[in-house]
Amino acid sequence: MNRRIYDSSHLYLIENNRLQKKKRIKKYMLLFIIIEILVISILVVCALVTVDNKGKIALKELLENMDEAKTHNYNGRYLSNRIYGVASPLVKRIHTHEKLVDLYLNGTSPSVSKPPKPNNTPMPVEENIKYYMFSLYDNSYKYSVFYDTEISVETGIKDDIEKELVAGYKSELRYGSLKVVNDYVRDPINIREILQAPLVIKKPEKGKSSILIFHTHTSEGYCLTEEDKYNNENFTTDTEMNVVKAGSIIEKILNEKYNINTLHDKTVHDQGYNHNIAYDLSKKTVESIKEEHDSIQLTIDIHRDGAFDGSKKFDPTVEHNGKMFAQVMFVVGCDYDVNNPNPNWRDNFKLAMLMLEMLEEKVPGITRGISMRKDPYNTNLADRGILIEIGFNGNLISEVVNTSEIVADVLGEIYSYEE
Repeated sequence: MNRRIYDSSHLYLIENNRLQKKKRIKKYMLLFIIIEILVISILVVCALVTVDNKGKIALKELLENMDEAKTHNYNGRYLSNRIYGVASPLVKRIHTHEKLVDLYLNGTSPSVSKPPKPNNTPMPVEENIKYYMFSLYDNSYKYSVFYDTEISVETGIKDDIEKELVAGYKSELRYGSLKVVNDYVRDPINIREILQAPLVIKKPEKGKSSILIFHTHTSEGYCLTEEDKYNNENFTTDTEMNVVKAGSIIEKILNEKYNINTLHDKTVHDQGYNHNIAYDLSKKTVESIKEEHDSIQLTIDIHRDGAFDGSKKFDPTVEHNGKMFAQVMFVVGCDYDVNNPNPNWRDNFKLAMLMLEMLEEKVPGITRGISMRKDPYNTNLADRGILIEIGFNGNLISEVVNTSEIVADVLGEIYSYEE
């Protein structure tokens, strides 16, 4: 009897010691994990501070020691290329106008409030350049064009209005004929801020290709007759009935009427109507063409939109001088993917804004606005890149032809150069 009691007590002590030891081990492990998390957090913070300081140092060196940088910062490309890869994401996304850079270096972030009035400092003058400047009014905007010989061009915009021109996330901005729809970009799109620098257009080189037209969704088709608006056929490889037709018209007018050397690639990138890989395929096509034609300044990806109104394909049109026109929308991709940057997106926006106003002057109501996106959608493969949606799946091909002719005239007027 006593022996059994002794054995039970002994076993109890052994088990109790084992449990206590197990608790101590858990406590030490938890303490070790907490210390490890703290150490990692400190290292991450130190790394971020180091990278951010590198960005500031790079900016200071450019602004203080490089006169060449100051002669190029009006279009934003030079500075952004120099600091790319060493600056933090905040520095990468900062606009490269000197006043905004100074704001950042002084410890404050750029504001979306109205920028200061332009001064009388002349623009840096380059040969064979056109500058498109914008003037803002209470409910409209206008553009002016200056050539390289006119050295009195001032920086900034002519702006006498007080209201904000900002398209916030999940909202749209209407300003005169302009409509900016922002369903995807979380940062506000500040129109006044974008227009502080002019749109710069280089004179096309004689005998060299300046514009490339291509189609990511090459098989997007239109309707031939009113009856076609009620069938389920939305795609076709018939180049007389899909977006290739629009591209061919624009190419022909630019080459023959405006003498602007334009290429038109008709490669089918949505084989089997697989749109998921089409952008990767069209990117390879454009990069391959640019290897042979490094003079290309502008790439144009022509699409058509698609929707249904009940059982009928959507077919918005506008009538002008007895002709019917399919409507046009521009897609502008921003710079939010570090693996696929688009540093020139503001210039693309200004080009879309200029084209929109010129189209409205020719055919009121022909545009549907500008859609802002986070992804570049291959508009970052040249100095300028635009994605144009010409019409819907329900538009007649005749309406698309009429619109394509107007789009070609606008592009021709922008990129032609008066001697």
